[in-house]
Formats: sequence, structure tokens, C-alpha cells
Amino acid sequence: MNTEPVKTSNEDIDLGIFFSLLKHIVKSINSALSAVFLLCRKYFVVVFSLTSLGISLGLCYFFFSKPLYRTSMIATTVGVRNDYCEDLINKLNQIVEDDSPELLAKKLNISKEYAEKIAEIKFENLDDERMSEDSIPIGLPFRIYLSVYDKKVIDSMQYAIVNYMESNEFLLKRKRIRIQNIDVISKRIEQEIRDIDSLKTIIASAITPRNIGSGLIYGEPLDPINTYRDGFKMFEKKLDLITELSLIDNIQVVDGFLIRQKPDRPKLLIDIIIGGLGGFITALLMARRRNRKVAV
Repeated sequence: MNTEPVKTSNEDIDLGIFFSLLKHIVKSINSALSAVFLLCRKYFVVVFSLTSLGISLGLCYFFFSKPLYRTSMIATTVGVRNDYCEDLINKLNQIVEDDSPELLAKKLNISKEYAEKIAEIKFENLDDERMSEDSIPIGLPFRIYLSVYDKKVIDSMQYAIVNYMESNEFLLKRKRIRIQNIDVISKRIEQEIRDIDSLKTIIASAITPRNIGSGLIYGEPLDPINTYRDGFKMFEKKLDLITELSLIDNIQVVDGFLIRQKPDRPKLLIDIIIGGLGGFITALLMARRRNRKVAV
């Protein structure tokens, strides 16, 4: 007769522990729910009253609290470090937190009434998770969050914030230098274009046709195609300068603020749930405390 003990694999032991633990958790949940049910039945008046009170407070918060509208815009910079822009926005938010609407109105060039409606202004780099700690973002897109108590303010805040950043002395100086450089280069290109146009006229009037398709001017070989090609290159450079001048602002808005019709806060259903749940938990704690005193 074989009397060797039956060997149990590690998988069987692990499954046994898992099901035992699961059974214990389910039993604990059932015990807790049973205890809650007994407390609710025993102290029904207290539980019902405090839960109703919590729901009422949630309704009061919904009807009497200020509506809060949240929105955001995406912007980018031209050769400016993002942390510099972040510092400018953080200074605005500090003014908001200090509850200084007069100073905020002066900084943003808006009315004091509008400044009083601003609840928060925040900055966030869009590529924070993908950037290393030692990297310095330059010219990367960033997001500006805006929270206001009146959605009418949002329409004018996009221009106000961008103008506030653009009117900074450092950025203004950079912008003036870039405009001056573009103006100098543009004048030089215009002169080059005029010289090439004059050369085209001379070529057209003085060129002597040859069998190979080129020509002679003052006895020297000349290919007129290269002259016309140089003129077109100058024209392309002129167009590039026009494009650069149209995008001369240091701050470029990629996606502006969206004016939402419904506020982000308060929310009727969420406020009722939070208020009712808070009242219910408070009632359970009071009922449990009273039940312990009766047991003692």
C-alpha cells in the first residue's frame, strides 16, 4: 500500500489563500452592510433627518453659490522661454489670490468690474510629461487656464492676457529689434529686385541670339534664365519677410478661449449627492456613537 503523502503544488496553495482572502473580504462587507442597515432601522429618524438636511444644503449651495466658468487657450511663443511666460501668468494669479481687483485691472487694462469676476489664472506646459527635468522649453505650446464668475468676461480676457504678455518691456524690445531687422532686409531685397528688373530690361534689348539658346551681351556669353531665376528667388524672400512680419508678435494664440453656456460649478446632481452623502455619513457616526452609549 502506497503511504506517500500527496504533494500539493504552489499554484493550489496560492489559489487557496486567494479564495480564503476573498471569502473573508466578502464576509466583512456583508457584516458592515448589515450593521449599517441595523443602525438605519434603529435610528431611522436621525438618519433620515440628517440625510435630508445634507440634500437641502446641497440644493442651497447650488442655488445661492456663484457660478464658475472654466476655459483654456493654447498659445506658443517665438524664441521666448516658456518659464518666462509662466512667471508672467503666475504673477497675475498672485494678484487674483491677493484679492486686488484694482491692480489686476491695471495690469490687464480691463475694468475693475471685470477684474472682480476673475477667480483663477493658471499656466501649464503641454509637454511637461515628455520633457526631462533639465530641459528648458523654448517656443513650445502651453495652456492658460481661466476661471471666472461671469462668462461675459471670457470674451475680452483672451486679448487682455496676450496684450499683457506682449506689453512686457523685454518682449517689446525683442519685437522692435525683429521689426527693424526685417525692415533693413526688406529694403535691401527691394533694391535687389529693382536691380534685377533693370538687368532684365538691358538683357531683353541688347541680347544677340545664338544657335545654342543663350546669347551675347557686349561680346560675353549670358544665360537670361539665371537672371529671371534670381529675380524669382528675391521675390520669394520678400514673401517670406511679409509672412514673418505678419507673425511678428511674441505670443501666438493657437486655440482661443471657449465660452461655455453652462457653468462648471455648481452642478445640481453632484451637489445633491455630496450633500446627501455627507448628511448620511454624519448620521451613521452619530447613530453608532449613541448605540455604543446604550450598550454600555
